Amino acid sequence: MRLPALTLNVLDLSTGVEDFTVTQAFALLQDLYAKVDEHAARVAAPLNLLCHPGCSGCCREAVWMTTLEALFIIHTLQHTLPIGELNALVEAAVHTVQTQKDRILQFGHAACPGAPELLGDDATPRARPLDRIISARTLRFDCPVLDPAGMCRAYAARELRGRLFAVSRLKSRDEYYACDLLGHHLDGKEVTLLDAEALNAWLHLYPLTTDEQVLPYFLWRYAPLLLA
Repeated sequence: MRLPALTLNVLDLSTGVEDFTVTQAFALLQDLYAKVDEHAARVAAPLNLLCHPGCSGCCREAVWMTTLEALFIIHTLQHTLPIGELNALVEAAVHTVQTQKDRILQFGHAACPGAPELLGDDATPRARPLDRIISARTLRFDCPVLDPAGMCRAYAARELRGRLFAVSRLKSRDEYYACDLLGHHLDGKEVTLLDAEALNAWLHLYPLTTDEQVLPYFLWRYAPLLLA
């Protein structure tokens, strides 16, 4: 007999900052998202971008997020998906980590308040790659939050990097933050794009944003609390 899945009550977790709750951190995050979305919509308007619902190329590679962003996605999924669908989603994420554990864990362990302690080889520190962006380009997997039609089941709660895709650039690398198809589409055009690195620096002023990892990692870490 399967019991109902346990709920990870993220609102009860400590942010590690005195007198600062996860609820307050979520409010700050949503305010930042709203501002970014507003600016991103203005930037995208004249670009005639090729993105469309169901085009999920950017969701089939390593996309980084902070613990705070991952908890916000988990919180959203718990309140929008039936238990069976949530369990299947978490199981898919756990499978991704188990099959690519050496690659994913080489990027380090993120802080996961409230998650069970890591034991054995899972807890072993691994050397981080010299260049995470270049290394991550070979780390490919389908985001577990995608539905069979390629639609994001947590789109309203997606991470900052997802909101910056196609409308921003990485100044330090002098390149678009976009897929190759969009990069070719933007080449030769006079465009005004958001500064992805500056906005990420702003995000890192908030609690639970010191570390970054991919979403399957966070679902793997919280799986014992989310699965029946």
